[in-house]
Amino acid sequence: MARLPEQGRAEVDETALFRMVEQMRAITDTATRTKRRARRDAARLTATPAPKPPVRLGATAG
Repeated sequence: MARLPEQGRAEVDETALFRMVEQMRAITDTATRTKRRARRDAARLTATPAPKPPVRLGATAG
């Protein structure tokens, strides 16, 4: 309820309150998914070393 007056809403009705709750839940869900994805990506990078480039044997300049 504190956020609605901050956004310039003088009256706080039930519809606006529920809309604000939904917005806050969406922000939380997005942050959770993003954080989880970042954690998984970091784990993949450290768990699987990058492939080394192939070494050319016997290459001669022509």
